[in-house]
Amino acid sequence: MIARFAKSLKSIVAHTHISGAVNQKTALKLEEDLHKLRWSSPKMIAVSINTAHGSFGQAQQIVHMLKAASDKFDCPIYTFAQDIAAGPGYYILASGNKVFADPHSIIGNISVNYNTLGLTEFSKQFQVTLQNVAHGKHKLRLNSFEKVKSEDEAWLKGILGEWLNIFKKHVLESRGNRIPRDAELEKKIFSGDSFIAKKAIELGLVDSLGEVYSVVEKEFAGVKVREFPAKDYKAGPNYEVLLMKLRDGTITESEMYEAVDELSVNFLSNRMQVMTPY
Repeated sequence: MIARFAKSLKSIVAHTHISGAVNQKTALKLEEDLHKLRWSSPKMIAVSINTAHGSFGQAQQIVHMLKAASDKFDCPIYTFAQDIAAGPGYYILASGNKVFADPHSIIGNISVNYNTLGLTEFSKQFQVTLQNVAHGKHKLRLNSFEKVKSEDEAWLKGILGEWLNIFKKHVLESRGNRIPRDAELEKKIFSGDSFIAKKAIELGLVDSLGEVYSVVEKEFAGVKVREFPAKDYKAGPNYEVLLMKLRDGTITESEMYEAVDELSVNFLSNRMQVMTPY
């Protein structure tokens, strides 16, 4: 049983998920998932993406982590769009060695923007003003209780333009010559528009249609997919029951993985408690 378990670590496709707003929690969750591969040699890491909003800074962190994992395990990263992979979601999707989408997926929205409330009329009607004391001429910009100053608008557009250039550079470098070098097509791709999967393939934003299990079956026949579902952690495994199952040969692979992961976490946690002075 142990030998079979050890062998299974060497022949898996690791499948992790990114959904909801891309933020620090998303990046930490991925870091945790990738850490669970420390005893493995995955043939491929699959990332399913279902998001259209969040932080580009954290999206970049995720791209760095995936690249580091690819180098460490010498395996490709395949990314899969689900309902939507737009904005920071597409930023991550584009980083895959191969990029797939569902026929219904919405892809793209390669753009950046900034939204704020315009409360000038509200301020006049209810006599509400913003009181602010600050050092620095430009400490306060884009005051919602005043009309946007042309100087502030130019400043913000400059920042947004720089962000968009970073986004474009990432997409062009990640997708390589798969995006046609055509001025009109590039203008369409980087207009901030979103596309259904078929059109995204034509534009080079996606390689082909596909989902994780069918792609694994086609390209990695016989290799099992190990899932890393997003979930809240519950009470740890019952080791007494697991030992009985191990003795009887009835323990499942998923139970074995859970026990090994929990043991390592508890071991490190206990060591930290011993080392921490009170």
